[in-house]
Amino acid sequence: MYGKREEFTVFKNTVRKLEGTWGAELIDELKPGAEEPVIVKHTHDCFYQTEMDALLKQMELRPGEGRVIVTGISTRNCVQSAVMGFSVRDYHVYVPMDCTAHNDEKQVLQAFSLFTSFGYKHNVTMTRSDLIQLY
Repeated sequence: MYGKREEFTVFKNTVRKLEGTWGAELIDELKPGAEEPVIVKHTHDCFYQTEMDALLKQMELRPGEGRVIVTGISTRNCVQSAVMGFSVRDYHVYVPMDCTAHNDEKQVLQAFSLFTSFGYKHNVTMTRSDLIQLY
């Protein structure tokens, strides 16, 4: 899969978290339960050639109603792509700022600025993890 993608061949992007290597392993604290679904992605976009849309449908999360919390590392890449993907599909998106990370603070600020811009402020909410209530 990775060897054939233009991102890694034509554009010479670096493969960072290759499935099956230690860099892609989940730490014990984040391992999903037996009933929790896992989406395997092959690029920074969690919707591109994945089962994400099918999973949302299976979970009966509907655009305009469904609420999604996006966390993760690489705020300017993976997190940003997820936020944008859910936003353009009309889900309510919550981003706890204390649950994202990037190796460059400037990149984090750029992503956060995008999430609060005109195109996203209608359904993307920047927050903190201690302010989120699950019901």
